[in-house]
Amino acid sequence: MKILQALSLTFALAALSTGVSAASTTGTIRGETRPNEQIVVVNEASGAIVGVMSDAKGHFEATDLPAGQYHVARASAPSKAAGAPVLAGRVTDVVLPPAN
Repeated sequence: MKILQALSLTFALAALSTGVSAASTTGTIRGETRPNEQIVVVNEASGAIVGVMSDAKGHFEATDLPAGQYHVARASAPSKAAGAPVLAGRVTDVVLPPAN
């Protein structure tokens, strides 16, 4: 009986700890491009702009973005943007159109 109570308590605590992380109100956009390239992330609703640089392998990541719809583009080719939804607590992978 004590083992059953201990297991019940363990599962209850695990469920509570999972609920805490689900309360996030921000998300992340990540993708790949050319190495060391400036990426611009624009919130469609607010117009807020976030700039990030891709690393030496071309990976980029914009974190702590409020949930919403975003445009993601290379600073060198802003007219070639990709749309990206950001969901709270989630990561959205973006594929940018070619810069040519």
